[in-house]
Amino acid sequence: MAADSEVDLRFVPDYDIRNILTYCSDEQKGLVEELRKLVEDSCGPLSAIETRWLSHACLCRYLRARSWSLSKAQSMLEESIGWRRDYKPWALTTDDVDVELNNPGKLYLGGVDKYDRPILVMKPGKDNTGVEVKDKKVAYLVYLLERAIRVAERNHREKLVLLIDFKDNSQMAGMSQISVAKEVLSILQNHYPERLGACFMVNPPWTFRIFWGIVSPFLDEVTRNKIKILKKTADMLELIPEDQLEEEYGGQNAFQYVYEDYKKAMDKNFPPETEEEAVAFLKDSKPHKKRKGHHGGKKHRHQKKPSQGMKEDCSDNDVAEVSPRSDPDPEMSDADVPSPRDADHIDADTTSAQTQKKKKKRNKKHTRLTSQDNN
Repeated sequence: MAADSEVDLRFVPDYDIRNILTYCSDEQKGLVEELRKLVEDSCGPLSAIETRWLSHACLCRYLRARSWSLSKAQSMLEESIGWRRDYKPWALTTDDVDVELNNPGKLYLGGVDKYDRPILVMKPGKDNTGVEVKDKKVAYLVYLLERAIRVAERNHREKLVLLIDFKDNSQMAGMSQISVAKEVLSILQNHYPERLGACFMVNPPWTFRIFWGIVSPFLDEVTRNKIKILKKTADMLELIPEDQLEEEYGGQNAFQYVYEDYKKAMDKNFPPETEEEAVAFLKDSKPHKKRKGHHGGKKHRHQKKPSQGMKEDCSDNDVAEVSPRSDPDPEMSDADVPSPRDADHIDADTTSAQTQKKKKKRNKKHTRLTSQDNN
């Protein structure tokens, strides 16, 4: 997609964040760089983690969320930096949210939609804690949001899909959670702008109209238009492939949430981000000069070009075994992203002999995490 000031990425599902500036006009590109300078000046020295987070895609999200108003985007971004410094969402661990993680499957990362955006599944009917642990409820959602974002960025996306199933949800329990919902919505809109790609709500109880009447005014129009209340769960197949949608909704994904297995997988695949890791990432991300060799600095004729599209053969549940906010590797397909239930089998032996051979032959910088046989 060529640069065009009329391109509104709020309504585009499959843009590639590696090329985020190509969707901006010259004026918008100037605003992106100006916003970065303003925030760097106003917020003082930024840590490596903050610098890593403050990417072009991040700056564009805040500008889009404020209709490209530089002053409004600056104010919003400064508040988010302050919130992140206090909350430290990148440092949350499973132990921090264990009281919420230990549940029968009320909130977890599911598969991906046809645009390779991760799905966050919410089943309030399986909620096993009350408002007395509201802070833990909010922290658990933030923990999962941070992990879902890693999966999205691994697929060169930045948006998420929500699937909210109200089956077996207690009517009175739903009403009592309004305070939690309002705080969650505040965090989503203020500190995770432009992250929602789509939201499906199924099996809503009759009290949902009351709840929706209270909550919806806190949502902007763009967000409200992305929320679909479905009578038929199979309608989700228009956006979610069969192998990614759970069986109870008409798909073929047989995933079952098991606390011990899921916690183990999350610990292994999503360790907390560290400042040292961010420093190394920034160092590796600096532009490198082309080395002169027998190819004269030109690309080898057999070298693959970075993939501009996503493949359909994703694993059942995308929980990527990548370091926090890792640099996208164009040589790694979506089939290399393991699911939680496959976590026990992710080790050095899962890398195929063929991949190892290619690594030695081509001197690749990165290797695959799993082979196609793990799908």
